[in-house]
Amino acid sequence: MPNRFTKYWYKDEPSVARACLYNLRDADLRPGGKILRGQIVVGLCGYSVAEKDLDGFSGRAAEYLPNRCVQWYGSFLTCMALPDFPAGPSVGRKRSLLRHKQYVVAELPAAADIARGRKEGLHLLRSPDGRFLANLEIFTVPGRTPKYKRATLL
Repeated sequence: MPNRFTKYWYKDEPSVARACLYNLRDADLRPGGKILRGQIVVGLCGYSVAEKDLDGFSGRAAEYLPNRCVQWYGSFLTCMALPDFPAGPSVGRKRSLLRHKQYVVAELPAAADIARGRKEGLHLLRSPDGRFLANLEIFTVPGRTPKYKRATLL
């Protein structure tokens, strides 16, 4: 099966994988600059918050402006998802529309959610305005996506 994208940054640059910027493809990154830990980066496959500093690259940054909701371990969280999804829950045929657009940045506002995230091993990052943000996936491949990163788009 041919690749959908020409460049998978996390495969070609280990530092991109260490920063957990799995959403970046093709021209999403440019040489030069720096992406800081906690910075939200826009990619062809969604949004991700950098979990480590990434030297030598720059990308399109975004501030946290939630536009959807996800369910994660029974909690309802606001998130940033790519804007071209159909409204409503992603079930049945609509679920396939999430493929290659599956990365979202979600806010964990409640102490119980933050504690659960830490217990499960989810990397939580505090934004400059004090929010706890995490990378989640709304289209998952069993056996590939860690359970603690799986969320359902609502």
